[in-house]
Amino acid sequence: MYLAASDSSGTDVNVIADFLSGTDTIDLNGVLGGTGSYLGEANGLVAANTALTGAAGEAVLDTSTNQLYVDVTGTGSIDSTDVVIELTGVTDLAATDFVF
Repeated sequence: MYLAASDSSGTDVNVIADFLSGTDTIDLNGVLGGTGSYLGEANGLVAANTALTGAAGEAVLDTSTNQLYVDVTGTGSIDSTDVVIELTGVTDLAATDFVF
């Protein structure tokens, strides 16, 4: 469970080494307060930023780095105020893997 963007962001990125899509969940409710959506996968940070629409709480998985980016502030780009979580070996997620 994440309660603040600072729980996993910038140079202090959490690593989840054993996440299983369809079995485990990523709880972002404490950060997003019930508002969020999973937009899917992208190949690289530039593609992940392009997928964001500017709505707060949008999440995108970067398949090139296995990092989940969550635009907490709704700026439409990932920066130091947003959540970044490394999901070792994960290249595909589903909306059901999240609690927003």
